[in-house]
Amino acid sequence: MSNPNDFTPKELFIISLYKEPAKLFHKSILRTTLVLGMSLCIAVAAFLFRDIACAVLAYALLLIFNIIRAAQLKRGLQTISSIVWKYEAKLQRNSNHNRVRPAPS
Repeated sequence: MSNPNDFTPKELFIISLYKEPAKLFHKSILRTTLVLGMSLCIAVAAFLFRDIACAVLAYALLLIFNIIRAAQLKRGLQTISSIVWKYEAKLQRNSNHNRVRPAPS
């Protein structure tokens, strides 16, 4: 049976993302730019062709993107909370283990 303070594969993945913040930032910017670019193109088409359906599609795309991002944020924060708890438990265990004990008299 594994120790409950061991990190799960999901937690190890999250830790690896934060070890390289530039890579995480690049992925986030790329994803956001892609969705905003698609939405902007659809919105321009809506104005050019005077098609309300394109405008609704552009706003729906942005809405869905933001709902997905909010759900991912909620799951990510739960995982980060778990990581912090496990790190604190390990630090506490290590500080108790390394504490100098008085010599028996």
